[in-house]
This record gives sequence, structure tokens and C-alpha cells, in this order.
Amino acid sequence: RFGTFFPARGLESWSERNLIPEPELFHPDLVVFKRRAHSLQQMVQAFASGVSAHEAVRNSEQLLNPALRLARYRSYRDERSRDLVRKQLRVADPGQVVPDLAHTRFDPQTARDPGYDELRVVGVAPMPHFDPRMAPYPGPDPARFQAYLEKLASFVKWLLTERQCTVVFFVGEIHQDEPVVDDVLRILERQGVDVNSPRVKRPKIRTVAELGECLADMQIVVASRFHSVLLPLALARPVVALTYHPKVTELMRDMGQTEYCLDIDAFQIGDLISGFESLWSKREATRNHLLATSTEYRSRIQNQYNLAFPAAKEGRAA
Repeated sequence: RFGTFFPARGLESWSERNLIPEPELFHPDLVVFKRRAHSLQQMVQAFASGVSAHEAVRNSEQLLNPALRLARYRSYRDERSRDLVRKQLRVADPGQVVPDLAHTRFDPQTARDPGYDELRVVGVAPMPHFDPRMAPYPGPDPARFQAYLEKLASFVKWLLTERQCTVVFFVGEIHQDEPVVDDVLRILERQGVDVNSPRVKRPKIRTVAELGECLADMQIVVASRFHSVLLPLALARPVVALTYHPKVTELMRDMGQTEYCLDIDAFQIGDLISGFESLWSKREATRNHLLATSTEYRSRIQNQYNLAFPAAKEGRAA
């Protein structure tokens, strides 16, 4: 997936392949743009493209170079993606770096405040890191997957028994991540944890609105997937990221949260607990920083829409 590529009619491509089939995940200008696509059939946009898909697509130069050259507007969610387009795809003027579109999905200024006087609710988002069930990409490695599961389950057990807080499991990819939640719960049960306790929650999330409601209740999050990290950050929820790809590391760096990045394979339970406690101790300063960053990002993305969709903006006003 390369962020969002629009040959005029493909608005649902992101949501169909990710969490929720809801086009309104995007900014309203994009929804208007789709509805008016019949009058904009010659328009090609390339928004917030990410580098990971370019790396994964065979013959990407033949596929992407013509599309990028046709685009009247291009943007990328990080410098690495733009550099790849400039150097490997040889696009002389690749466009500008603009934060990922999902930063505008939830507004931290209007979101429910969970309160931060004491630790009560922690969000945890497991992922199928080298899960053999998810072959061929990124490939099966049962030992790596099991080591990740065991460490994550031990951390959740610590949250429940030592910190006495509620743990809310949430997913970034329904069909891929929900089996991993099952795996973590089985390990916890084996470790003697009561997984039916009211402090172990697993809400059924099938819409973007439900995801927003779930995230709003969380005070702090531990996650790995790009958007499972991004969306809490965009809501000014502090995040410890177990990073599996440079795009997640870059996101945390751009949000000023490098201190709370841990490699998904190399981290030890003590590292995660230490990082979590450090982040919680700095929660107010972190939230203030994330609120300021989110406001800046939302403004930059809105400026992009104003530039790229003048016709759509007029349609909304009408």
C-alpha cells in the first residue's frame, strides 16, 4: 500500500485493505472528490505515499514512475519516501512531505479526556509479527513470533497484577490481529491470569467511530502497527512503540517520541516496563507536546487539501 493513490475513483482502496470499510476515514474533501469523480476523471493525485510499499512492489519503477509523473500533485508522509522517489524512480520534482492523512481523522481538542491523575486504562495492540499464519509476507518465523507473544503477555500480566489497571486490546487489522489477541490471552491464561476479569477488555471494533471511542478511553498505549501507533498519537495519547519497520520509527521521531521506541525483536520485558514507567511519569509534558504537534499536522494537511482540491472545496461550500 502506498499511502493513498487516486486515479480519480479509488477512494476506498485504503480502508478496504485496512481496518474498516468506511471511506469517511478520509478528510471530507476526499469524500467530495470521490462523489464528483465523474467530472474529474483526468485528475491523478498521489497523497502521503509511504516507502514500504515501493520497496515491496516488483518492477516499481515501471509501475510508479509514470503514475507519479502524471500526478499534478504529489506528497509523501516522510523524507525517506520522497528520497526514494527522487533517487530510485528519478522523479526530478517529487513533491512535498506532508503528515499522513490519518492525523486528521480524530480531533484531540474535542476528544473525551480520560484523566491522568492515576493510571487506569492502557491500550495494547498486538500484531502478527512473523506469524506463520500470515505467510508469505513478511514470512513465517515461529520462534520470533512466539518470543514476541511471550514478552507482550508478560507485560500485560505486569499491568494487571502490579499496576492494577485495565488493559484494552484493540486491533489495526481485524482479520490479522484478532487471532494474535487470542494468542496473548491464551498465554495469560496459562500464566494464571483471569482473562475474564472486567479489567481485561476486548471491545468489538468494526467502524472508525468505534475505534475513536475506544482510543478516547485510553490513557497510554503500547502498539506496533503504523496506524495503531499514529492514531493514538494524533489523539494526544502517549505511546510506547514496539517498532518493526523504519516507518514506525520515523513516525515516532517526527512526533518527538524517539525515547519510547523499542525494537520489536530486541526488547526485553524490563525495557518495556522501564519505558512505560518513564512515559507515564512524563505524561503531562508528552500530552502537551502531542497536542501542539497534532494541531500543526492538521493545519499542514488542511493546507494540502485546499491546494489539491479547490474544486472539491467549492463543492463542499455549495
